[in-house]
Amino acid sequence: MSAGPFVFGIATSSRLASQSCGRIRGEAIALIPQDPALALNPIIQVGIQIAEVLRAHSHLTRRERRMRVEELLAEVGFDQPRQIYRAYPHQLSGGQRQRIVIAQAMACRPALVIADEPTSKTRRLVCKQRSCP
Repeated sequence: MSAGPFVFGIATSSRLASQSCGRIRGEAIALIPQDPALALNPIIQVGIQIAEVLRAHSHLTRRERRMRVEELLAEVGFDQPRQIYRAYPHQLSGGQRQRIVIAQAMACRPALVIADEPTSKTRRLVCKQRSCP
């Protein structure tokens, strides 16, 4: 895949203002990055980083965002979402960081999820939430 225009639903990138593209990228289209270690800020707790996606793209209160993040963390396989919420990226394994960026991508329930370098485990986690074939 290369850079260039895209068509999604009835919208095309050439017809959208940059603000509209940002809204579509966050709400309707999400990306699971290849390297979560580079995608996550090392000095911010992972739960706050996921909540930031919700703050930017929803009207949830702070409490509702926290509850949604803990729900997402449980959905991607964390047994203790409250503890993970407060963790920093360096405190997590590579697989755990991958699940964090999956939760980030799924936060706004996008219609399209693009995995930069999909793996079978990523597909299983995403499909668990989305009813994939």
